[in-house]
Parts: sequence; C-alpha cells; structure tokens
Amino acid sequence: MTAVVRAIDVGFGYTKFTVGGSASDIRCARFPSLACLSTRDPSASLGAERRRTFAIPIKGVFYEVGPDVVLAGDGFRATQIHHRYIDTPEYLALARGAMRSMRVEHIDLLVVGLPVATFAADKAALEKLMTGRHDVGGGKTVHVRKALAMAQPHGALIDYADQHDRVLAMQDEQVW
Repeated sequence: MTAVVRAIDVGFGYTKFTVGGSASDIRCARFPSLACLSTRDPSASLGAERRRTFAIPIKGVFYEVGPDVVLAGDGFRATQIHHRYIDTPEYLALARGAMRSMRVEHIDLLVVGLPVATFAADKAALEKLMTGRHDVGGGKTVHVRKALAMAQPHGALIDYADQHDRVLAMQDEQVW
C-alpha cells in the first residue's frame, strides 16, 4: 500500500495544497485564505446558493472556505495577519478546507509550511495541531498520522532542484 503524502501552505493570500498525483506529476490547487464566519452550516440552508465552498465546523461555529468564498462574504475582508496566526480558528478552518479538498480519509504524512520568522517558535505546535483526526464538515473526517512543518522557502528550493534535475547533486553541496 502506498503512503498518502500531502502538503498544505496556509498563506495570507492563498491556501495552497496538493491533491494527489504521482512522483513525477504532483497536482496542486488553491483557494483564497479567507474564512467567513457563520453560526450555521450555509450549505444546509434551504435555497442556499451553490458555490464551491465547504462549511468547516470549529468550536460550535462554521467557517466557510473554498474557491468561491468571496461570494460568501459581504465585501469586507478581515484577515488574520499576526505572529499567532496558526492559533486562530480561521487558520484551522483553512487547513481543514484544504484537507477536505484532497478527498482522502487519511494522510500518512502531511507537510505544512510556516514563515521563516515564526518557524522555530511554531514548528512543534503546528505539527501537534495538524496530527490526529480533523472534522472537515459534511460528516467527513480526515485522519493525519504524522505532520511535518517546514520553513516556506524549503518548498521553493525543492521545487527548483526538481525542475532542474539538481536534487541528487544538491544533497552533497555546501553553501559557505
């Protein structure tokens, strides 16, 4: 059985994530990093407009996230831009919305990105937050067996090395 490995980067502008693929073809997706608060599941309402969003339950309220989330808002875009971003329910809703978009019931390894400025302070806490069972709304859950937080520039470096066939060569290189 092949291990299920996925990645999420909840950024201030977009939430980016992998949705599958193979070793040579990784498929990715994204949606705006905007979570609209609601006291009920908007998709359960009669006459609810059809949009590509998920209602993610967090502590008794719902956060609507997804590609069409701008249709759920009222034109006001409140963002959580501060050093404790990973501790907010909006962050968790965005991460869980990405997990739901992956359409898997379990993830063996979930790689998550962190800004360099908060990496040392937040690495352990984010790995703990992302590990375990996550209610992703709609009666669905995703179980993450292990999470690994990486500084965001590492993803760019790995992508560069892969695109330029430098992965093996870079393993033995040193930067002075």
